[in-house]
Amino acid sequence: MNYKYEKEPVIVATSGRYEFSNKGYDLFINALAELNKNTNLKEEVLALILVPANNYGAVNQLYNILNNVQGDTNIVNNFLTHNIHDIEYDPIAKRICEKQLFNKAENKVKIIFVPTYLNGDDGIFDIKYYDLLPGLDLTAFVSYYEPWGYTPLESVAFGIPTITTSLAGFGKWMQGVLDENDKSVKVINRTDDNADEVVAEIINYFNFYLALNQKERENLSKSAFAASDNALWTNLIKEYEKAYSFALEKVNDRQDEFVKQIPSRPISETYDKELHTPQWRKLEVKTHVTERFSALIAISCNLWWTWNKPARTMFKYIDPELWIEHAKNPVTFLENVSISRLQELENDKYFTNLYDSVCKEFYEYIAKKKEKKAPKIAYFSMEYGFDDNLKIFSGGLGILAGDFLKEASDTNTDLVGIGLLYRYGYFKQKITSLGEQNAEYIPQNFDKMPIQPVRDDKNEQMKIMVYFPGRNVYAKIWKANIGRIPLYLLDTDVEENQEQDKYITSRLYGGDIEFRFKQEMILGVGGIRALQALNIYPDVYHCNEGHAAFIGLERLRILRTRRNLKFEEALEIIRASTLFTTHTPVPAGHDTFDENLMRTYMSHYPERLKITWDEMMRLGMLNKGDKFSMSYLAANVSQEINGVSMLHGQVSKEMFKDLWKGYFAEENHVGYVTNGVHYHTWTASAWQNLYLTTFGKEFLNDLSNQKYWSKIQDVDDEIIWDIRQKQRAKLVNFVKNKVRRNWIRRYEDPKNLVAVTEKINENVLTIGFARRFATYKRGDLLLKNPERLARILNNPEKPVQILFAGKAHPNDKAGQDLIKKIVQISKQPEFLGKIIFVEDYDINLAKHLVQGVDIWLNTPTRPQEASGTSGMKAVMNGALHFSVLDGWWVEGYKEGAGWALPEKRTYQDQELQNELDTQTIYSLLENEIVPLFYNRDEKGIPHDWIKFIKNSIATIAPQFTTKRMIDDYFDKYYNKLYQRSELMKPNLYEMASKIADWKKSVKRGWNDLEIVSVKFPDFDKHPLSVNENFTGEIEINLKGLSSDDIGVEVIVTDATTNGFTKIYAIHQAELVEVKNKIARYIVNSAPKKPGFYNYAIRVYAKNDLLPYKQDSGLVLWA
Repeated sequence: MNYKYEKEPVIVATSGRYEFSNKGYDLFINALAELNKNTNLKEEVLALILVPANNYGAVNQLYNILNNVQGDTNIVNNFLTHNIHDIEYDPIAKRICEKQLFNKAENKVKIIFVPTYLNGDDGIFDIKYYDLLPGLDLTAFVSYYEPWGYTPLESVAFGIPTITTSLAGFGKWMQGVLDENDKSVKVINRTDDNADEVVAEIINYFNFYLALNQKERENLSKSAFAASDNALWTNLIKEYEKAYSFALEKVNDRQDEFVKQIPSRPISETYDKELHTPQWRKLEVKTHVTERFSALIAISCNLWWTWNKPARTMFKYIDPELWIEHAKNPVTFLENVSISRLQELENDKYFTNLYDSVCKEFYEYIAKKKEKKAPKIAYFSMEYGFDDNLKIFSGGLGILAGDFLKEASDTNTDLVGIGLLYRYGYFKQKITSLGEQNAEYIPQNFDKMPIQPVRDDKNEQMKIMVYFPGRNVYAKIWKANIGRIPLYLLDTDVEENQEQDKYITSRLYGGDIEFRFKQEMILGVGGIRALQALNIYPDVYHCNEGHAAFIGLERLRILRTRRNLKFEEALEIIRASTLFTTHTPVPAGHDTFDENLMRTYMSHYPERLKITWDEMMRLGMLNKGDKFSMSYLAANVSQEINGVSMLHGQVSKEMFKDLWKGYFAEENHVGYVTNGVHYHTWTASAWQNLYLTTFGKEFLNDLSNQKYWSKIQDVDDEIIWDIRQKQRAKLVNFVKNKVRRNWIRRYEDPKNLVAVTEKINENVLTIGFARRFATYKRGDLLLKNPERLARILNNPEKPVQILFAGKAHPNDKAGQDLIKKIVQISKQPEFLGKIIFVEDYDINLAKHLVQGVDIWLNTPTRPQEASGTSGMKAVMNGALHFSVLDGWWVEGYKEGAGWALPEKRTYQDQELQNELDTQTIYSLLENEIVPLFYNRDEKGIPHDWIKFIKNSIATIAPQFTTKRMIDDYFDKYYNKLYQRSELMKPNLYEMASKIADWKKSVKRGWNDLEIVSVKFPDFDKHPLSVNENFTGEIEINLKGLSSDDIGVEVIVTDATTNGFTKIYAIHQAELVEVKNKIARYIVNSAPKKPGFYNYAIRVYAKNDLLPYKQDSGLVLWA
């Protein structure tokens, strides 16, 4: 304050948690302000507010003054001892300023805000709270609600007179034990609406104390100390003893009545229940193999075997029947292989050579993970699909995530996956004889799966904790090895959890919206805490769909509480290292939650983030009152956003455009990386062998290089056709067996069963349609005209058969009705054996389908297919893709390599569009596709069809591998984010601080900007000619901003009548001078083509440190 007291002031104080209104800090400051207006005060008052707040260290200037250190001594806020983040938003600081308590020399009341814990090393006081307390004269704790209130009790224990309220437990108690003439504890009556009365009472007590002489003050202090005797445990314990005695008396009084109410029963029944019920305890007996084959255990526990053909061959060779019996699960398989069989295999030269070869390949492969290079990436996904023995996936999103981790392993990417471990996974589909889908949930035995518990130093399974309303929820950490990649999975089926919380990770996409919310809290918040517990510190965070968006809030919390950064600084740091991938093409598909649900589970987060509730809500809302969108949250905490195909990137630009108001959708930074598929997982062995022989070994290290794939054109047609024929035969045999088992299970008509299995033909053109059954996928499009379809399928010379497969979400009645419709039609006589619905679509079925069909059909409603990947898998296996130009097929389609329905709609009426698409499909089948397939030479080889296959493999397949996909993620996002996040780190995140301070500064002055004049030619009177130059001038009054802070550009758009605006050109205006804060900008340009255009001037905030110009969020139009 730079003020020296002539005599010691009266020192009053308040302290406690930072609850501005509940603790009564607002009323305390109001009372001090009123007291300060009293010009007749005989003594000076020094008020201390000892409330820990969002501080970042002692005020350096004050430290210099107190310690006689040379340096800056100019204190800006003379009521603060420690610097506060976002001081303009701090309630106590704001109220002090509002009441103009500026500690002027003439003020009798001065105030000091101490926003730190007094623990002895704060840098200013350097004493503890309880050492400072005896130096006070008076304290005030005017809480609105306090169950007890230790701070006023601590004051009187040190002989400090205090003020409390009737709404504090301590105050209420004191009213009953204190003599009415004792003024050492002032209990003010507090209600919901008597704030002014409370302020007046505080002032009255201050005046009362100030009027006392020294002797009277000493007596008041003694009275305060004596008052504290009432709260000594020697007195309070008597009250507990009374309560205990009272309780025991009541028990004795009720004992006889209680005994009468107990029904009599034989002693033997009690004995039986207690002693004859098994008390099960866990006993683990590890799988034993002979020493010669000890590596079998390690290989079985690493999902590398799922995409390594020799490894799968090795397991199968040990015991082919047992391998099938155990669903190709090497963990349970090895538990059941006899030692005698393993001993027998020690003398089997073929097997020992195969085993040694697989071991060599496996250990050499794993050893290379030591060579991983930065950046380290954390990949969060709700589901992962690797193999049917680890059921933590439902469909495309999970399969894609699984493929991505496999590719990350193959490319030795430094990546760690985070997900949830579901006890029941996704459902097993069973179709009734009427075509109804039944969902069957089969629990997974985690001990029989290729996963391991993660253990701590004490060999206990590691757990993380997430706070839920009134309780803590724990999640165990498991680990799955995906080749060189660790995948950590969280499981809430933990003994310490309440029963309801054990089920959070029971089912994938099960339950209601609150169930989904809890799962996403565990994935996002729990996922980050798992990484912390594992001491894994990624450089880049990849949020695969909005389900994991809470990773942003949790990372913000960590930075705010551990690094003590401003919220805006922390947000810059988080965004600089985060990528959000959206897979959803329509707004309705994004997860949203009611604000009440958010408040129920996350009401504590704003306090941890040190922001208001509304500020946190704005991270997931466009407008107040909206539902909280996980996708908006993910977008707001991520610097980079991408869709999963070129078309989906454009759709996503439109979908998220309102996040960057003032900019057109086509301008925003939402990009795309088109999905891909994992070559080794989905390509049949026969094709892999052909590709390796034809393309060479180097091909495997450069799978997306088209020069290798183009060599398929040199392969003999007969070889390709032979593979296609054999793969189709495998599929047909597989389907026959599956149909036979399922139809027998549901007691289908044996005549129909025989007819179906006889009619399914391995030499017939086979169309596959397999995917999630949602209405927009239009699974029934082919069935719109049954008569015409029957003619196509039953053509005696050129027959066709269609295989359907897929699941509908258990809550999607419309999707289930589509399945029912297909099943019922398939049983009509003309379609028996021609249309077949193969139930329970899983990875194994998917592999058989994409490797065996001739045509892969896809008929989504435009443009609702984000990407799709099943068709990519089919293409790698020599199948031809036939689809609407949507999703990936917009990029993939090549004439002479597949077929396409147009991208653009012909009709706005969906039923009319469906009818047109149906007729187009029929026509292409009848006139082009079917004849092409059956046009054979004398050897039965369809050369024209094979030409299509070769073109498809050569030109389409290389574009859609996960190798190309992961390369794109590095080129477009991972490297960029890593470089930017590294730039943020030096000098305690100085760059983040600069950006945050600049944004705040520019935002303050933005509304003061004034467009002084806009001078452009009158184009109505004088239209321009092509290449005719024109000059425009814009003058702007910068007010408090610098010309370096703003950019000016002229936006030229096509003049349209349908409300859609497309940018034709953007011309950047050049700053020519700044005079008296008036900045003059000039734009020179010339039109390049004739037409009608609109133009407008856009002023935007700019800074070279921003990742893109929309990042400031500040735009002014002229």
